[in-house]
Amino acid sequence: MAAYRDSSDIIVGDVDCTASGKKLCGKHGVRGYPTILHGDPSSPEGMAKYQGQRSYAALSAFAAGLKPQCGPTNVVGCKGEDKAFLESIVGLSGEALKSKGDELKAAVEMSEKAVEAAIAEFESLRTHEKLLKLATKMPMPGKEEL
Repeated sequence: MAAYRDSSDIIVGDVDCTASGKKLCGKHGVRGYPTILHGDPSSPEGMAKYQGQRSYAALSAFAAGLKPQCGPTNVVGCKGEDKAFLESIVGLSGEALKSKGDELKAAVEMSEKAVEAAIAEFESLRTHEKLLKLATKMPMPGKEEL
């Protein structure tokens, strides 16, 4: 897109995944063609698939709405807790970063278990709610109309 030729924030490019771009496409998980990705190209985790329409107008409108993303190379694009977190880890040694990563991994695993438990409790409550509604509609001796 010529409109972004001189942009310092947006790079529009294409890669031939069947030729010299195979390694790059593999790094970013491109398996189908055409695939349009957006985000921070410095890491595969920073890229997301574009799911919108493929017309010039739709792509142009989408690109116009893009903002610099939060990340280690762009702390200015971060807000609140994310910015504070990045600022707290900048300059840490490799060992300290690994330790922080291990802490976060453990916290994520604990949070996932808590979410799974909460979902199970929610599903149980929802089932009990449905059973109660069914029970209130059934004629039972000694039951008053609710």
